[in-house]
Amino acid sequence: MGITRASLDRLEPFLGKHLSAKILILGCQNIYSAENYGDVAHDYFKSFGHDVKTIDILGCQGAEIADLRDDLGFKSEFDFILQHGTIEHIDGDIYQAFKNVHEACIVNGVMIHENPKTGNWPGHGQHYFTKGFYNDLAKAAGYDLIEVTEEAAMGNYESGWNICAALVKMDDEPFISKLLFNKIYKKHVHAK
Repeated sequence: MGITRASLDRLEPFLGKHLSAKILILGCQNIYSAENYGDVAHDYFKSFGHDVKTIDILGCQGAEIADLRDDLGFKSEFDFILQHGTIEHIDGDIYQAFKNVHEACIVNGVMIHENPKTGNWPGHGQHYFTKGFYNDLAKAAGYDLIEVTEEAAMGNYESGWNICAALVKMDDEPFISKLLFNKIYKKHVHAK
């Protein structure tokens, strides 16, 4: 997927408070807003003076090659984690991907997730999400859930709805157990 105008609007209230934030972008992302259509997200955020790292399994658009299914060894390094349509493409278990996001984020850092809503974007990925998933994840992991919404992406009001969540990491506790994560996952996420 990519970072739409609505995605940028969601991020701006948080990012606007930082002159030079450390941002981790998951997946090679492009900007899809009228004024910056097609810009590479990594370069877009760097142009505002932010310290940006992009990781992707393919290493496209200058991203560092990394597989979110592996322990990436992050330790509270980033103010913002941006995940706009990457995790749904992971083949198999997504626990480690969410654990990597948690471990990469600083206390009071913001994690933005946007993924296909169950029943939408047919054939797009491996995992389809509900608002309930992010509600339950926030409760279990001790996150402050700022927002969880459904919105149509790229003008696709028929079958292009996404679940969008903005979460704040409130403490430096370890990520929830795989057992608890899988319980939440099985309740709310529909795998292909």
